[in-house]
Amino acid sequence: MTGYCNLYVLTLLNKTIFMYPRLCSDCAPDTVKREFAAFYPQYPGIHDITMIIHRIKARDIDSMVLHYMHKHGIDRVRGGSYTNVVFSDELKSFIAERIKYTYYDLPDMHNMLTNYDTKHIESVVAIKSRIAELTPCLTKNEFYMLSQMAPVRPASQLYNNLVYKCSNLYYQFREQCPDGMNDLQKLLGFESHIWLYSPHVALDSYFIDGTDKALADKVLRCIDFMMTYMLNRIDELEFDITTFQSKKTDSAALVMPE
Repeated sequence: MTGYCNLYVLTLLNKTIFMYPRLCSDCAPDTVKREFAAFYPQYPGIHDITMIIHRIKARDIDSMVLHYMHKHGIDRVRGGSYTNVVFSDELKSFIAERIKYTYYDLPDMHNMLTNYDTKHIESVVAIKSRIAELTPCLTKNEFYMLSQMAPVRPASQLYNNLVYKCSNLYYQFREQCPDGMNDLQKLLGFESHIWLYSPHVALDSYFIDGTDKALADKVLRCIDFMMTYMLNRIDELEFDITTFQSKKTDSAALVMPE
């Protein structure tokens, strides 16, 4: 068995605890009882399904069995690689050694998850702070309004506000995305960054005077690039938060129950 499974903790009619793995899908208790009877006819029937440990990695089943053996006794627990009804003395000694050197070497799961929660929260807070830093001060809708704006005579307050935001966007991009400056320069070509420091110098000529359209188009492409670059970085960071949450769920699934 590979990947993930659900681990059914069964109490048998003879009081044996059996760790029965099943692929991760819901099923009725009667189905589990029929399957168990078919796979392990040497054991008495199931008295009760004590609990289900969800989404455990198949390679961790033996560790979970050893944990239960340590708590309830080697003779009382079966599962994983240890499904013989009767263990030889040699096998018992081997299992005892594994419990000693494997179980005691396992980290304290409660402390591990507590530490993970702390690191997880710190990481998420840091990522959310980074997202706030990267959120463009000019929205896509505002950029569209600017790019489609008819010539303004004299410059309207809306136009002035949008161009001011374009200038702030460049400062924001330069501070928060230094790794994107080379690509930005390629868009600018040999043009000076003055057109981004003070975009009104280029945009006024087009939107107010109707001249220098090529330069205005280049500046607008640069503005669009900076916005898109920052929004893509935000998408990556939001994916990181989802990944952290997924890792937390997977780790929680391995908590050894009392």
